[in-house]
Amino acid sequence: MPLLLTVALLAAHLPFAAALTVFDVREHRLPNRLVLWQSTCVAAVSLVAAALLPAVRAALPASILVAFVLGGGAVCLALLVPSALGMGDAKVVFATALVTCLLGGAVIVSALLWFCAASAVGAVVALVRSRGDFSSRFAFGPVILSVPYGGLLVAALLAGTLP
Repeated sequence: MPLLLTVALLAAHLPFAAALTVFDVREHRLPNRLVLWQSTCVAAVSLVAAALLPAVRAALPASILVAFVLGGGAVCLALLVPSALGMGDAKVVFATALVTCLLGGAVIVSALLWFCAASAVGAVVALVRSRGDFSSRFAFGPVILSVPYGGLLVAALLAGTLP
């Protein structure tokens, strides 16, 4: 994907991801208003990019489908097992998955690696903070929101474009 598209998608996602991360770490909640604005901004940038770039136009339907499937699956998980995933965490999956999918295949695979590693690190930190009694609450939103950025970083590292 073109650099301008990458910058535009991340600019639509990052300000909200940063604010939502602060909220989730402090209060263990993700405000609906911020989640809605994040999803709206990411969708708007995606639609504008599709109108301007044929490559995005071709990738957008599949990216939207993946984002809806992952987001819908996350919402179902949050409804069925609320102790496993909060509804706020589930709602940020759509925008995060859409950004990640539009960044390309290498970023998608790298994002999956990042997600697994960051989740494991977060779980270990929560376990250590609770002194092994499994009672600590883990703010999972920041891990989900970091996926496109971690995917870009891991993809660049694997491609050898970063030192």
